[in-house]
Amino acid sequence: MRERIQFCAGCGREMPYELKQSYVTRRIRKKEYVFEIAEAVCAGCGENVGVPGLLDYNAAGVERQYRELEPLFSLSDKMLLVLSYLFQIAEEITPLALQKMLYFIQGIHILLFGGEVFQEDCQAWAHGPVYKEVYEIFRDFQYNPIEDRRLTKFGNRVNELSEQERKVIGLVAESFGAYSGKTLERVTHKEAPWKEARAGCPADRRSSEVITKASIGNYFRAAAQQYDFSSVEGIRKYIDSRLRMDRS
Repeated sequence: MRERIQFCAGCGREMPYELKQSYVTRRIRKKEYVFEIAEAVCAGCGENVGVPGLLDYNAAGVERQYRELEPLFSLSDKMLLVLSYLFQIAEEITPLALQKMLYFIQGIHILLFGGEVFQEDCQAWAHGPVYKEVYEIFRDFQYNPIEDRRLTKFGNRVNELSEQERKVIGLVAESFGAYSGKTLERVTHKEAPWKEARAGCPADRRSSEVITKASIGNYFRAAAQQYDFSSVEGIRKYIDSRLRMDRS
């Protein structure tokens, strides 16, 4: 392989250099995002050296990464942070399971701490509660686990989530690990918020009817009289109780 050589101001002469991965922060829509770039580093003194064409290369790279991120900007900032943290701590998530996890995160947070986590509303689709904007972003994964590097761009910001928010996301991630997306779909089909929003709608028909946060909160508050949603064990007991309804 041909050795890369460029003049280094620190060394005062031409020196070999290496291209190394680095990161740059750019502000978009009043929020900061991190993009990957390449830096040319002198093998002698470790200082950056100017390489012809590198600025243009990095500019094109940032533009490409921005275009990849652009669909995510349809989501609220909080939803992006929730997704980023969820994918950090959960082993494997399919699009179907993700929708049910987001629904439970919202419901349990409203129950335990009295307020919503994210502003998005879910709709009463045939397969259970669905956050349409999230569905559109991950739909191509179909029934496969989601592997999306775009979410790593927000990994350095998950500390913006409150301790309470991280607690609820962690509870749901750990609780749902034992269940498939189709199993969780059966659970939500037993719950009043989804059933009431789809009242009069044929089982296989699409619906854009919103499942309100108020109905979600009311349901979880009522269910909490019987089940402990502040623990993994309690959440799993609740899920199993809904699955037993299919067998009764």
